[in-house]
Amino acid sequence: MKLLSFIIYLGILQSCISIQTKSLSETPGFYSGYKELPKTTQDSIIFTNTSLDISKIKNDGKIYSITGHQLIESLKKTDSVMVYFWSIYCSSKSCVPLNIIEQYCKNKNLDLFVITEYYHDFSQIRLQYRSLEKPLFSINEQFYKTQYCNKYIKLFRNDLLINQDVSSDDILNNYFVFNKGILTETMKVLPK
Repeated sequence: MKLLSFIIYLGILQSCISIQTKSLSETPGFYSGYKELPKTTQDSIIFTNTSLDISKIKNDGKIYSITGHQLIESLKKTDSVMVYFWSIYCSSKSCVPLNIIEQYCKNKNLDLFVITEYYHDFSQIRLQYRSLEKPLFSINEQFYKTQYCNKYIKLFRNDLLINQDVSSDDILNNYFVFNKGILTETMKVLPK
């Protein structure tokens, strides 16, 4: 009888325990997630030639993977631009949905460049950026030779903000305002 009770107890215990493991490459925000995407989805991410002028690209439903140098060259051609570093999973008050930032920029007469930090949950990313006037951009991990998010984001920001007057604290902000390629403001949180 004790043996039967013990077997039933183990059966119940086993059914209550579920262990799920994810590799680091599947963890949102740790790695880009590009390699885990299906081939058809990978085809919608364009790793651009570093000499491509990205200011002329329209939103065609693809994500254009760029370098910080490409972005700053494009920003030099525009009077007032907001660059927003966006993460689909960010839930802090420093992150806003794309429709909110787009409306904010329209109200302030700012052009908007959105840089997604990684590709996890691509279907949700696609839903949010469909309405943007400009395409969604990402960081060219092939150029920076790393899939590790923190590393390629740091390298990208260093390229974007080279020769700019920015404090070491401000370099981590999500919102950057430029005028003809000159950084005029950074914000951790979007003002109301």
